[in-house]
Amino acid sequence: MRRFCIRALVLAGLTTAAQAANPVFEAQAAAARRLQPVNRERVTADLKSAGLPASPAVWYAVPAMSDTMRLAWSYPEDGRLNVDLNIVAAQDEFEPASFQLYSFADKRNVTLTPTLFKGEGGATMPAAALDIKVVKLWFQNGNGWLSYFADVGLKLIPELLLHDENMIRVDMEGVANYARLKDASGERHVWISAPRELHEATSFRPVADPFEDAKTLQPVTLKGGEFKQFFATLHVPAGQKPGIYKGAITVAEGGKRLFDIPVAIRVLPFTLPNARPYFDLDREMILSFMGGLSLSRIADLHNCDHATALRKYDEYLANLRNHGITHPSGVDQTEESLNIIRRHGFTTKPLIEAKSFAPWYGLNFGGRMSFDQMMTARDGARQCAEFYQRVLGHTDLLCGYGDEQGTAFVATHRNFYKYYHDYGIRIGCAGHEALLYKGGYTYGYYPMGGEPDAHERIRPWNEIGDRYVGFYASQHTGPENPQFFRRQHGLLGYFSNLSLVYNYEFDLLNWNDLATHTYKPMVVAMYNCGGIVDTLQWEGFREGVDDMRYATQLKLLARDAVASGDTGRKLTANKALQYLALLNRTEMDLEVVRAEMIEHILKLLALQ
Repeated sequence: MRRFCIRALVLAGLTTAAQAANPVFEAQAAAARRLQPVNRERVTADLKSAGLPASPAVWYAVPAMSDTMRLAWSYPEDGRLNVDLNIVAAQDEFEPASFQLYSFADKRNVTLTPTLFKGEGGATMPAAALDIKVVKLWFQNGNGWLSYFADVGLKLIPELLLHDENMIRVDMEGVANYARLKDASGERHVWISAPRELHEATSFRPVADPFEDAKTLQPVTLKGGEFKQFFATLHVPAGQKPGIYKGAITVAEGGKRLFDIPVAIRVLPFTLPNARPYFDLDREMILSFMGGLSLSRIADLHNCDHATALRKYDEYLANLRNHGITHPSGVDQTEESLNIIRRHGFTTKPLIEAKSFAPWYGLNFGGRMSFDQMMTARDGARQCAEFYQRVLGHTDLLCGYGDEQGTAFVATHRNFYKYYHDYGIRIGCAGHEALLYKGGYTYGYYPMGGEPDAHERIRPWNEIGDRYVGFYASQHTGPENPQFFRRQHGLLGYFSNLSLVYNYEFDLLNWNDLATHTYKPMVVAMYNCGGIVDTLQWEGFREGVDDMRYATQLKLLARDAVASGDTGRKLTANKALQYLALLNRTEMDLEVVRAEMIEHILKLLALQ
């Protein structure tokens, strides 16, 4: 008992200290106090300028992907008052839209409900095709929006996409986040923003505890004088008839309708292909992250039986697939798990992170392998080939061996790798120039430590031979900025001739941004007992993948047009290719590029 009391006193003391030292948030709070009365005047002026009558609440359509942190006191400089939400998407594509609500007075029990979407000729799209979530503001690391480096203090960051905004309680006075645990016995809240020294003491278990989001959007609260952002994701059904569909999102308070937000959807007459490298249309890109959850890991986290673990693994994989992942990492190298990912439509040829069956021979600082070690490595290669040939029917495998190794390691191991090459198996290692200069010819895939637009570092790897080249740093995952995430994992690397998206890392389990030192948790999405909780950056990744898929569609159509021999089609194709070639890759407006790629695609389709 005495030890418990001492621990509690220490916990209370550190909690007070942590709450007191937050100059970053203090600056945010000062901005809120200054801007809220100004915003009221600006919104009133916007209504008057637009010739609209006074209203208790309004909406602003805003870009879903943006470098702007949309906070409760942030006037939407890039927003448009009371206009339609416009969404353009291909068949079977997920495409986002976003808007902010502003209320002049407090409103509780506010619901947002999409209607049926109606097209020409009696065509319809179900209301359920549009999923609406709240963009939750919560306290995160002070550097979080644009960096994976840790910082002292916390600030409000828009990140979580929630159906139930009350799943997380944000304490503005204490500068802290609390998770709501809800079961048959009632509700309680657990502190989840403790400093690293207290992180373990909070005993928060996001997977084991009754902590999860709702399946559909729950009523929200609007605070007078504040903006609240919403994120609407449209999933166009496969085979949906192309054309224009119109509907609305009905906003009501306590069951009483306030207004409708008109929604206009354009369904394009094609389905997007998987992304292929800019320089090589004859193979698919590998789209993944280092890290992730396996079937066995999910079973351990949930402490559940095999049937339950299988169901949760299916849900997890469906979320990955819907966000553009083509080659999931972290997969158990068992026949069962490999068959599961094939059933979900993931690519297993090549298979990334295949098990090498080889022991780890460090030899990081040089030396030679003994004859026995080499024979053991040869046996590992044989076992690897036999296992995957039996399970997958091929040996097109990417096996990782080593991490950020120096020249001595590479020189020592390159003869080791030849046993795998005999079976068509490729070895990969994340790292730097040492890999290239001492053994680049031996590596079949290479996550480069550097920026996705490092053209001159990428070029020699592509010129050596058939291999996959990606990046894993500058930045690592961690930033919440969706537009940055989109650019970094999308066209920036695509136009640099990368063939692999494989950044470090796919962390889902850390709900506390202060749990680590030096680096903040490198979180892409979140995970709890209900499954994956989406984030702005996770949606940004999907949009980056879709940018590459649109570019791939354009290049495939252009290739066919050039090969057709038809002069008109050929010139139209060359014009489209010229457009891609002349893009300013570092400063391009991604929304404009997406729209112009669609225009070129439609012109080429019309000439088929």
